[in-house]
Amino acid sequence: MDLSYLIPGLLMVVGGGALLPLGVYFWRVYSASKTWPSTEGRILTSRLVYKGFGRSAGYSGTYCGPVITYTYRAPDGQQYEGAAEAGNMGASKAKKWIRSNPVGTKIAVSYDPALPEYSAVLGHRGMKLSTLKAFGAGTFLFLLGALFVVEGLCGVCF
Repeated sequence: MDLSYLIPGLLMVVGGGALLPLGVYFWRVYSASKTWPSTEGRILTSRLVYKGFGRSAGYSGTYCGPVITYTYRAPDGQQYEGAAEAGNMGASKAKKWIRSNPVGTKIAVSYDPALPEYSAVLGHRGMKLSTLKAFGAGTFLFLLGALFVVEGLCGVCF
C-alpha cells in the first residue's frame, strides 16, 4: 500500500464526488429554466469582469465577460431581481455587448412559476457553462482519484 498515491487519490475522489452532484443540480435547473414562463425584464447594472489565469506559468490569458443585474415582474405582481454572467467572450466582444445592452435595456427573463424569485436570462450561456464546468471537473477529479486509489492499494497503474 502506497500512501503517497492513496491519500491524494481519496481527496480527489471526495472532491470530484462533491462536484458531480453540483453539476447534476445545475443541469436540472438549466433544463427546467428552458420550460419556465418568460417575462420582460430590464438591465439594472452591467459591468465587465476580468479574471487573469495562468500568469505564473507564462500564459497571459484573461477571462473577460459581462455581468448584469436585472429586474422583472412576475404574475404575482411582485418585482424581483436577478444576476447573470454571460461567460468568457474576450474583451472586445464583452465591451461591445455592454455598449449594445446599456442599463434599462429590455431582456427576456424566464422564472420558476413555483418560486418566482428564481430566474434565468433567456439566451444566456453562463448557467450552461457552470453546469459543464462543475460536471467536467467532478468527473475528471473522480476518475483521476480512482486511478490514484487503485495505484495506492494495488500498485498496478503506474
